[in-house]
Amino acid sequence: MGKTTIHSLPPELLLSILSANLTFGEREADTHERNAELLRCSLVSKTWAYLSQSLLWRYLDFWEGSRPSPQEVLASEAVGRYVSREVWFVGYTKAAEVTEVEELVKSLKDVELLGFSGVEEIDTAVLNAPGLADLKTLSFNECILQPSSTPLAPHFHLASLRLSSLVTVPSDFLPSLFGCSPSLTKLHIYHPSSPAFTSQLLDILPLVGSSLTTFSISISEKSEYDISSLVALTPNATSLALHLLTASALHTILAKHPTPLIELELWSILRSGVLLEFWDRPVLGKLERFHLFTPTGDKILDACGGAAVVSIGHGQQRVLAGMKAQMDKEACESAIKLARQYHIERGHPERTNFISRYQSYHGNTLGALSLCRHKKRREPYLPLFSPTAFHAVSPCYAYRGKKEGESDVQYGERLANELEDKIVELGPETVAAFFAEPVVGATTGCVPSVPGYFAAIRRVCDKHGVLFVLDEIMSGIGRTGKMHAWEWEGLEGGPDIQYCGKGLSGGYAAVSAVLLSQKVVDGLNSGPSGGAINNGFTYQSSAIACRAAVETLKVMKEDNLVEQCHDRGVFLLDALQKRLGDNPYVGDIRGRGLFWGLELVRDRDTKATFDAALPLAELISQECVRNGLSIYPGKGTANGVNGDHVIIAPPYTISEAELTFAVDTLGKAVDVVMEKVA
Repeated sequence: MGKTTIHSLPPELLLSILSANLTFGEREADTHERNAELLRCSLVSKTWAYLSQSLLWRYLDFWEGSRPSPQEVLASEAVGRYVSREVWFVGYTKAAEVTEVEELVKSLKDVELLGFSGVEEIDTAVLNAPGLADLKTLSFNECILQPSSTPLAPHFHLASLRLSSLVTVPSDFLPSLFGCSPSLTKLHIYHPSSPAFTSQLLDILPLVGSSLTTFSISISEKSEYDISSLVALTPNATSLALHLLTASALHTILAKHPTPLIELELWSILRSGVLLEFWDRPVLGKLERFHLFTPTGDKILDACGGAAVVSIGHGQQRVLAGMKAQMDKEACESAIKLARQYHIERGHPERTNFISRYQSYHGNTLGALSLCRHKKRREPYLPLFSPTAFHAVSPCYAYRGKKEGESDVQYGERLANELEDKIVELGPETVAAFFAEPVVGATTGCVPSVPGYFAAIRRVCDKHGVLFVLDEIMSGIGRTGKMHAWEWEGLEGGPDIQYCGKGLSGGYAAVSAVLLSQKVVDGLNSGPSGGAINNGFTYQSSAIACRAAVETLKVMKEDNLVEQCHDRGVFLLDALQKRLGDNPYVGDIRGRGLFWGLELVRDRDTKATFDAALPLAELISQECVRNGLSIYPGKGTANGVNGDHVIIAPPYTISEAELTFAVDTLGKAVDVVMEKVA
């Protein structure tokens, strides 16, 4: 192929790489990863031209000889047709290259974002370019800035300024920049390694800080400057991002900051990578019974217990005392291994196939993800899963799966026949176990089975020697109003294997358990291993975690909390039906005990979902938090991509008055959000 220039690239090729911004330069692997990610997004985001010389060179392999210069790219007819409003220059270190960048900036037009990363010895006078009059965001990262040869002209309309790890900074840089940017409301400062720059920041913040609505600050551990004193200079900020802050300093900032926060982003407070989004003074100061309290005393009703974890309420002294005296996802993994070992011990090593249900979730280890069918959580690891050992059949999801005119019994039998067909297809002698959740939790939002379904499934499993395994991590230990969720299903003797967690310790410790039927115990004992379990984890049989579980179960028994959970669940269902049963956007209310889900739809008649890009459940959750209620939002309800639901799963200790508040607050949140988006 002869040499191809930017001018001769076919327009359809350029159209195929449309995206959000224009990048010149090349900066190690991070630039390649960014280019690759934007290329993957290109067919979705066809807004502005994205043409990076490293992208075209590395990913499209069109170049023989020299690559096109930035001038060639900007001069091309295609870029002229698809003007870029976001331009980055990355990794220019040679004097000639920097001069080229400066000249190129002067030729830009209508740019809204301009970024420099790893550009050395750049003259800040380049910001006087007439084409930057509409500039909204300016970013410098790891740059060496030279003093301006001419004063900066007051022609900016900057709203956002990002300055990160600047090596050298002219003495008048910040005062000049702020003087030219009267509309600036967002300031992001990361690792100001230059003392001169930090000094300028301290001088300028008292003058401009009150106009900032967003302030991000990251200072090294050895810095002598106090972040809390810097934050105090931005009293009207509703969004803060803070780095290397002590817990006490964080509490001081939140207690004294005069403006309610919409967003709080934290790094390296207790652990790295923590992102918290709260409303109206977000950080929790204490937990008590079924309430969460902020440091300022605001009270939030905990109507989800994390992810349906809290069973006996917060702050139970009996549990804490027992743990002191003794001073989970692994459960699914263990169940898979135990099922496999059971068949090996009995002389059937050919049983290697496992069957679960679509729209199921069984945990986050590789084995559990191989088994379950939670699309979003499985997607990054699909190449690692066995294509031959893990299979799935339809879930028992009556709201969307039952045919018109079909009875519950007929629906259950149809699904049992589907399972049997799958077992026969794989070969009955090769199937080890079938896994299911009695009440499906996070994936579809508290979906129980129809009457008779699990009894029919059990008969199919027994017929073909397949172990019947139930995942009660979320729905077990009293959550549905019975100690075990399967007790609602009319099963004789329970499952072959069952695993539980969450409510087992009520959130006081990380603990889960795998329960085996006598049949499985006998099978394990009968083989060459003599009952020894070929499985183990680092913190397996932790004395403290086990003590927390024992004390939690004692509290449940002594206070009759499982029975109370059932009674409160009846009350909650009635309240939900009265407040939201006729809401045009609530398609289904389902669940058991204190484990209820609401499926949200755009049209009740057709059960059509809202656009997958709309974070509907999250918006409702945010509105609830604003009004003192915590719920559990979910997405992908209908098929793993489309559909929204919210879950209410409060502690079993909750009162009827608090449930009334929860339902009323949720109802108002649904009304407010739907009025905006429907």
